[in-house]
Amino acid sequence: MTPAISADNFNVLSDPALDTPKSREPGDLAVFLAEQNRRFFDVIKRFDGPLADGLSQRAYWMQELATTLEAVVDLVQKGRRSRAWELMEDILDEHLGTLKIMSLRHALKVVGSASWYRMTTWDAKTRRDIFHRPFQMAPVSFRFSAPGRPAIYLGNSAYLCFLECQGKEELLAAYRVARFEVELRGNEYFLDLPANHQCYVQPLQPLHPTLPEWRPSEHMNSPYVAHTENELLDYLSVWPLLMGITVQKLEPAPADPPEYILPQLLMRWVLKQTNMLGIRYFTSKHDPATNTQDLSINVVLPTRTTKAEGFCDFLTERARCTLPQSFTDVMRVPDATLFTASALDARGNAGGRVMLKVDKGIQHYHTTPFGRMEYWLDRPEQTVQRIDSSD
Repeated sequence: MTPAISADNFNVLSDPALDTPKSREPGDLAVFLAEQNRRFFDVIKRFDGPLADGLSQRAYWMQELATTLEAVVDLVQKGRRSRAWELMEDILDEHLGTLKIMSLRHALKVVGSASWYRMTTWDAKTRRDIFHRPFQMAPVSFRFSAPGRPAIYLGNSAYLCFLECQGKEELLAAYRVARFEVELRGNEYFLDLPANHQCYVQPLQPLHPTLPEWRPSEHMNSPYVAHTENELLDYLSVWPLLMGITVQKLEPAPADPPEYILPQLLMRWVLKQTNMLGIRYFTSKHDPATNTQDLSINVVLPTRTTKAEGFCDFLTERARCTLPQSFTDVMRVPDATLFTASALDARGNAGGRVMLKVDKGIQHYHTTPFGRMEYWLDRPEQTVQRIDSSD
């Protein structure tokens, strides 16, 4: 069997300095980014062969990307937002080709979901209650949505939504979940960044080294399609951006965390692109899945029309959802009603979670409150509709 990359290059790729997402200590975010980028460039110097040659050819643009992102954060922190946006727009325009190629490749290979989920930690009753934050509410800052520009944040599992909401299991009775479907038309696509660093590492190491043929593209949710080194090169060439937009915020965090500077500007750039509907991205939260390729993926849909109150006309047209459902009600549903043969087939085809690591061992996901909720919401009886026809 011929390995996809050499053992030496695999060891370099496995260096912890390349792992994402990053956590940090208190201090200046621009300085933190500069240190992470310095470590990144030191590590990738150790690659050899064609991969090293490709990185050498792209070295100028990679360094320019890294230093520009550091400067953008520094400028915003100094109050120079207009200049920061000019720099961000220019550098992303420069890397548009690579980002588009990666997006289309990931959309082909990395399973997100046909069914997306959204959780509220309040007693949501209607579809409007679980849609995006209404325009008349006080503006709030989220990772990819600046104050005054609300968005719909969705996860590819109810458990991921729970993580993102920093939920507590003892409070599940108060939480509600709805299933969403998002309509893409024509040549529309997401800026698709759903694979973290380990997702690029794992497919290069066969589960069974004695297998006569092992192709990285055959690994579950592998981001590789055909030309492993070329695809790895694309990923590494935009690593400073992927790292910068997923830095975990400090706790306790201010109302407008500095870690949101780059992702919010990235979304502003996405809104300029004719065919990008939103961003699909990997979570910055800790996710104790037993398999690193059992990916936790979010999608964020920005509002594109604004008004004094209510909801974005564009999103009410494109995003449909079920009525929010209670964990308490779902846990009362008998197994025989929930886990029908057709439901099992539908969940298997959707590539949903199989197992989940918990404190006392490994648990089948469908037996958790989150897995049961997904089975319940995927039933045909739980219809998805536009919010303007739900109340």
